[in-house]
Amino acid sequence: MLQYLTSSLSLERTVGLSVANALLNGENQAVSEGDILDCLDITKDDTVGMVGYFAPLIPGLQKRAQQLHIFENFPEKGENLCPADKADTLLPACSVVLITATALINQTFEHVISLCSNGRIKAVLGASTPLCPEVFKGYGVTLLSGVIVTNPVGILRTVSEGGGMRFFKGLIRKVNLQVP
Repeated sequence: MLQYLTSSLSLERTVGLSVANALLNGENQAVSEGDILDCLDITKDDTVGMVGYFAPLIPGLQKRAQQLHIFENFPEKGENLCPADKADTLLPACSVVLITATALINQTFEHVISLCSNGRIKAVLGASTPLCPEVFKGYGVTLLSGVIVTNPVGILRTVSEGGGMRFFKGLIRKVNLQVP
């Protein structure tokens, strides 16, 4: 199933990444537990680019940063979103970049990360994030923020009932891993 990571089909890439994460994102990782905002040194001088819509992070980022650009393919998700194609012009000026791990699935990661030449912090985040620094070293990524499943049976039940990330409380640990 790992071979699905290189499939031409999005659904198969999703399965492949899920399998990789099941193998990689285990309890033996040297991670720090908690929210990604606890690990980010953001100041009022920073311009933050968020690739993908992470609603719970927005208020904290808006308080700490000078400016926040949120790039999203689905503008109905929230207010003040930039179309994804604006990333080509705005991301190069961002000092902090947060990239959804979904970019690995939809095959936009390499393009997005190539736009982040001025990013002092480059983080990959979300439940799909593989906690494997070796994969990201050549891209200049500085932080991985993902999850470790602590209750696989509960996750399976929740997902089979149509529940998503907001229903995973008590079933996962949010963790962060610095990329040396």
